[in-house]
Amino acid sequence: MRAVASCSFGKDSIATVLLAKRHGEPLDEVVYCEVMFDADVSGEVPEQRDFIYRTERFSDIDAAFRAEDEMMPKAA
Repeated sequence: MRAVASCSFGKDSIATVLLAKRHGEPLDEVVYCEVMFDADVSGEVPEQRDFIYRTERFSDIDAAFRAEDEMMPKAA
């Protein structure tokens, strides 16, 4: 079984991931799903989107960035 954390990059999810790492909790993957209006326009305001990518790059959070359609189960 894999331990996966969903991270919205709000204060609570950032704190949860950083505390889990600091205390040696099993954490195989951190996932952020960016909601998009279309192929080119993010649902995040530009300042939040920049904050998310900067935080991931300069912190101990190694997030897997997923598109909204990657998170949805495929229809049978």
